[in-house]
Amino acid sequence: MAMTRLPAFPLITVDPSFTIWSPADKLYDANTVLWCNTEKKLLGKLFVNGKAYRFMGLGDEEIIPQVDVKVEPLKTTYTFENDEVKLVCDFYSAGAIDDLYLVSAPAGYFDYKVINKTEEAKDIKLIFTMDKGLCFDKVPQDIIEYECKETAGLITKGMGVKDQKPLSTTGDLVGAEWGVYYLTAENVTYVEGVGLVSVHEAKLEAESEIAFSDILSSDDIVSIEYLGQQLKALWTEKWADIFEVIAYYINNKECLKESVAFWNEKILTDGAKYGEDYKFLLSAAFRQVMAAHKLVRNNKGKILFLSKECKSNGCINTVDVSYPSSPLFFCYNPVLAEGLMNGIFEFSNLPVWACDYAPHDLGQYPVADGQVYALKRAYDDWNTRHSIYAMEDGTDVYHYSGQMPVEECGNMIIMAYVYALTSGNKDFLKENYATLKKWADYLVSCGNNLEYQLCTDDFAGRLAQNINLAIKSVMGQASFAKILEMLSEDGSFYMEEAKKNAEDIIARGTFEGRLALSFEKLDSWSMKYNMAWDKMLGFNLFGDAGAKEIEYYKTVENKYGLPLDCRKDYTKSDWIIWSSVLDETGEATKAYAYKMRKVLEETEGRVPFSDWYSTIDAKDVNFAHRTVQGGMWMPVLRDKLLNK
Repeated sequence: MAMTRLPAFPLITVDPSFTIWSPADKLYDANTVLWCNTEKKLLGKLFVNGKAYRFMGLGDEEIIPQVDVKVEPLKTTYTFENDEVKLVCDFYSAGAIDDLYLVSAPAGYFDYKVINKTEEAKDIKLIFTMDKGLCFDKVPQDIIEYECKETAGLITKGMGVKDQKPLSTTGDLVGAEWGVYYLTAENVTYVEGVGLVSVHEAKLEAESEIAFSDILSSDDIVSIEYLGQQLKALWTEKWADIFEVIAYYINNKECLKESVAFWNEKILTDGAKYGEDYKFLLSAAFRQVMAAHKLVRNNKGKILFLSKECKSNGCINTVDVSYPSSPLFFCYNPVLAEGLMNGIFEFSNLPVWACDYAPHDLGQYPVADGQVYALKRAYDDWNTRHSIYAMEDGTDVYHYSGQMPVEECGNMIIMAYVYALTSGNKDFLKENYATLKKWADYLVSCGNNLEYQLCTDDFAGRLAQNINLAIKSVMGQASFAKILEMLSEDGSFYMEEAKKNAEDIIARGTFEGRLALSFEKLDSWSMKYNMAWDKMLGFNLFGDAGAKEIEYYKTVENKYGLPLDCRKDYTKSDWIIWSSVLDETGEATKAYAYKMRKVLEETEGRVPFSDWYSTIDAKDVNFAHRTVQGGMWMPVLRDKLLNK
């Protein structure tokens, strides 16, 4: 059986600043990198009777051949083998998505097992190196050794830049230049000019095996700036310092391994009805989605699960990134979905946000001091901090042409409703009632006469009268009607508006049995992924339109999948899977998953699971490591909602 092939393989996945990947089919064919391909070298060598074999990263040593690699949602396993020994390496974090502190914990395990294949005893030495380059972005800086500590017989040593300036840089394709990185093992040293090095040694008897382990961790000191507040990661609520996190990982390793196994099995079992290719997508997506966020709590006690819009513009907490990613969190921990919304609600109620529609973002990662999208010229240097959140009059801060009014209102209302359904938390709806109503009223006022405004489908250019956007508006109106019902209020007005607008979309937007891209160009088509909610949430406003859509898509697919719309051959993988649930049989999900797996196996790009790629040649157009791949769980969410 052929080895698993991904464009990039996850090794340690914590957050946007500490997530390291191997961008090669074999672990020794490239140096490891941050998600944006900045080198963050992790090096591994195995010595057998004094002879060196390289298994991780580039070098001059002879390799021990890689014979297998397996990727599960929470773990990557590599196997290397020659005539003398077999080496099995497991890379994983604790990863229990239902435990917020473990979601936040900034640590991961690198486990190694060496098996003697012969009848002769062998001297074994395994050396692992965390390169000093983990501590800075692209320009080398002075690195020093930080505090070391012994716990349960294991040594922890740290390294970081000499001059610590937390949150000193913002941007997209950048790493952090603050924080301390730690390595924990039986024997760890800090080597000046190199980094942290662990050495494992043992006498391996005939036909026996030996296990070694490293724990990699980091403390970023301050994680997020949020509306002027300096916030630490959520894990600091449970553990006093990084050494307590490390001790927890040491003392609870077997329990944490069982948790990893449990979640691997659960996630893959939930996706099993859609076939092996779909399960493959879930395995490729899970850690990427989780590590594209930072989990903190604001001074009002609210959870904030803040995304970075990776390889796009670096925005933090982008609403039209949260929306496609939300199915994963609705499936397994709705509190994280709440964390996608809390900050947006708080910012939208500040004086600076003088708009009757929802904002697009909260800033540029890791600084969430107010929306940076659509800033007027006086404020348009995103890297200059303007304390936008503190401005008392926002009427002169933003230009309307850069806003996404219908898009973000629809996204937020739908997410709020599905969150309440999956969590049972009606208090969240009560707390944000006035804002949700304002946004619902905005959607009603727009109707289907949607002007030339920005939306998330504008990869091939903006257009007015976007039918998929109109469908999102309808889903938002219907969702608010259901929100009112959950609060024992009358939602009939909003449901009637939704019904009226849906009927208008069908009447004016249908062309040869399908819905067009826009009302102004009927001889056209596009993915109607926003219609996915219609049957899932029991609205049934569009009748059999979804089934007709999915049938038509079969006629316009290419080798690597369904284009986003008729204007270009590229697509968005998250929206493909969302669209697949328009087919209630599940066959479309299976078919699209097969083609998407082919993309991952055959693309030339070496970036984490890109969501924007060509359906002709599988090349990624842009985007990598984005949380939107949480949309891979839309079929699973559909099943959970319909079976509730």
